[in-house]
Amino acid sequence: METSHKHLCIIRGDSLPDVKIIDKEVPTISKIVIMKRFSALFFTQFLTSFNDNFFKNAIVALLTFGLISKGYDDGTKQNLVVMAGMSFVVPYFLFSALAGKLADKYDRVLQVRLIKLSEIIILGIGGYAFLIESVPLMFAMLFLMGTHSTFFSPIKFGLLPAYLHKNALVGGNALIEMATFMAIILGTIAGTQVILLPKHGAEIALATMGILAILGYLICLKMPRAPIADKEMHVSKNPFAHIMEVFGLMRAYPQILKYIVAGGWFWFFAAVMMTLFPLYIKDTLNMNKDVYTLFLVLFSVGVGIGSVLCAKILAGSISARYAALMAILMGVATIDIGIISQPLVIGEAGTLAQLLDIPISWRIMFDFTLISTAGGAYIVPFFALVQDLSPNKIKSRMIAGNNVVNAIAMTTGALYIFLLKYIGLDIAQMMFCTGVLSLLGALIVHLVTPDCFFSRLIGRAKNH
Repeated sequence: METSHKHLCIIRGDSLPDVKIIDKEVPTISKIVIMKRFSALFFTQFLTSFNDNFFKNAIVALLTFGLISKGYDDGTKQNLVVMAGMSFVVPYFLFSALAGKLADKYDRVLQVRLIKLSEIIILGIGGYAFLIESVPLMFAMLFLMGTHSTFFSPIKFGLLPAYLHKNALVGGNALIEMATFMAIILGTIAGTQVILLPKHGAEIALATMGILAILGYLICLKMPRAPIADKEMHVSKNPFAHIMEVFGLMRAYPQILKYIVAGGWFWFFAAVMMTLFPLYIKDTLNMNKDVYTLFLVLFSVGVGIGSVLCAKILAGSISARYAALMAILMGVATIDIGIISQPLVIGEAGTLAQLLDIPISWRIMFDFTLISTAGGAYIVPFFALVQDLSPNKIKSRMIAGNNVVNAIAMTTGALYIFLLKYIGLDIAQMMFCTGVLSLLGALIVHLVTPDCFFSRLIGRAKNH
C-alpha cells in the first residue's frame, strides 16, 4: 500500500513524504549533493546550463575564430558577439515574470519535463544551423534557448526551498551556483573546441548537444514532486502585465529588492566580462583559442572555489556580509588587468607555450582567477536571501523578478560595451572602467546589506 501511495502522489503532483529535510545540524556540501531529492535537480541544472553555453559559445567561436568570421571585419565581428549575448538574455526580460507565475500556478516538475523536451528540439535545429552555417538561424535558436532557460530558472530556485531545509539552503545554492558556473565554463570550452575542429566539428557539436539534452530529460524524471504554490492565480496573456506585477511585489518587500539589485550588479559585471573575454584574448593579448581555453579553466576553478568557500565560511547562515569585500576584490583585479594588458606577442596569434614563458601573463592569470573566486563567493548569498525571505505563495514570482532585474543588468552590460566602443575605448580600457564600476558597486552593496563586514569593522572601531 505504501508503494501505491507514493505512485499516486506522483500522478497527482502532490509532494512526496520525504521532500523536506529535517536535519537539525547543518549538512555539509558533500551530504547535500548526494541527497536524492537534490541530486536530480543538480544534474538537470548542470546539463541544461552546459548545453546553453555549449551552443552559445560555439556560435561565438565561429564568429571570432572560425570560418564564418572570415566574412566579417573586426568591428562587425565584435558587434555580432555582443548581439549573440543579447539574443540569449532578452528572453529573460520578456518572459521571466510570466515564467514565475507559471512556476507558482502549475506543477513545477511537470514543467521541467516539458522544458527539457523543448531543449532537444531547439538544439536539434541549432545543430542543423551549424551544418548549413546559417547565422540568422543560429541566433533564432539562441533566442529560443534563452527562452527555455528563462522558464527553467524560477522553477529550479523555487524548488530548492521545497527540497532543502533552511539550514541547507546556502549550501544548496552554493552547489547550484557552482554547477551553473562550472557548466558555463565547461560548456564554453567544449563548444569552442568542438565547433572549431578541422573535420566534422558541426556534426560532433550536434551529436553532443543532442545526447546531453536527452540525458538531461531522463534525469529530470527522477525529480520528486513538490506542492503547487498557488493554483488559483490568474495568468494574463500579456507578458508586460506580469513584469509590472513582479515589480510591484518587489517594491512591497524593500529589503528583498535591495538584495535583488545587489545581485543584479554581479550579472552586469559578469555579462561585460564574459562578452569581452574572447575579444580580450584574441585582440588585446593576441593569443589563440588554446589560451582562451586555459583562461576559461582558471575561471571555472575560481568560481568553484569561491562558491564552496562562501558556503563553508557562512556555515549554514544566510547572509551577504562579505559581498562588499568580494566586489572590491573583483574591482581591484579588473583594474589591474586594464592597466597591465598589452599584446603578448607580435604577428601571428601566440600559443599556450608562449603564454607560459611570459612573466606578465602569470599576473593576468592570477587576476582572472581572483575575479572568478570573488565572484563565486559574491553571488551565492543573494540567491539564498531572496529564496528565504520571500513568502511561499510568491516565491517563484520573486525569483522571476530577480531574473528580470538580472536580465536588465545583462542587457545594460551589452549596451555599456557598445557605448564604450562608440567613444573609442579598446578592450583593456573597457576592463579598467568596469573595475572602477565594481568599486562603486561595493559601496552600494555595503549600504544595502545590514550586516556588512565593513559595517561591523566600523562599529568595532567606534566602540574602541
